[in-house]
Amino acid sequence: MSSREFEAHGGVTVSRGDDVARTERARYAPTPGAGLVSGDDPVVVTGKGYRLEGNGFTLDPARGEIAV
Repeated sequence: MSSREFEAHGGVTVSRGDDVARTERARYAPTPGAGLVSGDDPVVVTGKGYRLEGNGFTLDPARGEIAV
């Protein structure tokens, strides 16, 4: 599966510890060594003491980083 592109929709939730990102849809694209999850729909990221909203995102699971 990591070598194929795919899209999930109908509400996507990604969590890591106390940090949670929610969006309507996301897509996965393989990249050398791992892959990236991204979306163009609004996203809300919440965690201990913060809430962040954006119009899209890119998540790098290998690095544990999200750009909103």
